Amino acid sequence: MTTYFVNMREIPLLLIKNGEKTIELRVNKGIFRAIKKGDKLWFSHHTDLLNNIEKDVIRVEKYKSFRECLETNIDKLNVINPLSKSIEESLDIYLKPRGIYTKEKELRYGVVAFFLT
Repeated sequence: MTTYFVNMREIPLLLIKNGEKTIELRVNKGIFRAIKKGDKLWFSHHTDLLNNIEKDVIRVEKYKSFRECLETNIDKLNVINPLSKSIEESLDIYLKPRGIYTKEKELRYGVVAFFLT
């Protein structure tokens, strides 16, 4: 078991802390490639390191794209992005111009879903 430190934005961190968000999606590169079932993720906000929470990884799933992940887990959309009402709204969170990642990074590395407790 390994603990990984993960920076995140304030709102998703709050949703994880209060139990509304139990699935975290990332582009599958860097440390995220190494994380496996049984590991721990220590989430914190980069400007407030005291605002943090540790969660256990109970499952890891890999996908070619955010869309594939969201469509496969449509019944879990409310715990992937509790503030989104649709796949399209969720894609806006992940993909530029409004989101975090470029389409090129998504296609190059794929997407990983961490199921948390």
